[in-house]
Amino acid sequence: MPYHMADSRHMYYKTDEQSETGTRWTGQEKNYIYKIKTTPANFDPNPSTNTTDVFIDESNDEIISKYNDELNVGKWIQYYAWHNIDAAWENAKKLYRERELEGIVFMKVSTRLEGNKEGVICFYCGPADSKEEVERYGHNLIQKTKYSSRNDFMCYKYKYNDKRSPLSPGWVYRIETIAWSWRNDCCK
Repeated sequence: MPYHMADSRHMYYKTDEQSETGTRWTGQEKNYIYKIKTTPANFDPNPSTNTTDVFIDESNDEIISKYNDELNVGKWIQYYAWHNIDAAWENAKKLYRERELEGIVFMKVSTRLEGNKEGVICFYCGPADSKEEVERYGHNLIQKTKYSSRNDFMCYKYKYNDKRSPLSPGWVYRIETIAWSWRNDCCK
């Protein structure tokens, strides 16, 4: 039996038994058998013009399935001017789909919905408490995306800023980026 979740771009399929008696009583761990990613007819894939979604995500179930510690994950964050965000997002998606972004489990990009002054791309990876691995993923990310920032660094933040964090809340790691002059040439 198919159903949509209100906050999702996925179509979920349940067995009749799950629907009638509830997932808990069937002994299943998930509330569905399988899901299919769907795209609404009015979906705007460009972060700079999308005003209906807070974030647009990019994920691959095969890549996600290889990472099994969802509580020990964080994100590298890249900031872009709105006139650069669409090209940067397209480039990031291309690199992710071609599996060029080592260690990146999934990504999301902010949209214009909340009136943000600039766009943000979040690249999720972990384990967050492995500084060596996370920084290696970050250096690869900078090299592949040719990212630069006004501050000359990119920051990694733990996903949860509360007691679930094995690390202190806030920024955990930071690494230097490519010289600022690259920013205008990004993604050409």
